[in-house]
Amino acid sequence: MITGVGHTGIVVKDMDKMVAFYRENFGFEKVLDTQVEGKEADDIVNFHVESERIVMMALGDIQIEMLEYRPSGRDYPNDYLSNDLFGVHLALETDNMDQDYQQLKEKDVTIISNGPQTIPDTHPIFAGTKVLYVQDPEGHPLELIQMPN
Repeated sequence: MITGVGHTGIVVKDMDKMVAFYRENFGFEKVLDTQVEGKEADDIVNFHVESERIVMMALGDIQIEMLEYRPSGRDYPNDYLSNDLFGVHLALETDNMDQDYQQLKEKDVTIISNGPQTIPDTHPIFAGTKVLYVQDPEGHPLELIQMPN
């Protein structure tokens, strides 16, 4: 039986850049940095790769697994939209949306949303929740979410 979610995986092109982004902007810390090659990597992903660098980042109980393959695959498409069927995002909880928004703007993080948005009181699940969508340097969408008090 499934007992929980172990981690979220993100495929990246430039591991060092992405590790720095998640550490500097959100406080994640690297807890594992390893590499597998050849058949060992192939057997894991069921396609041929020369190597696979794996970095686990943690923030409290949350873990992100970043995977850098050689050779790398396709980039996020420039015309990516949240309703694309391959679309996935990581939601990060915050307790101060306005402060985080200002800090991300000052750090030139790409903001997708038109500023922080408050979900209307008529929403059946997330009424009063503040949300903000941003992108990491490689185009992965991230949601910042602040639940109402």
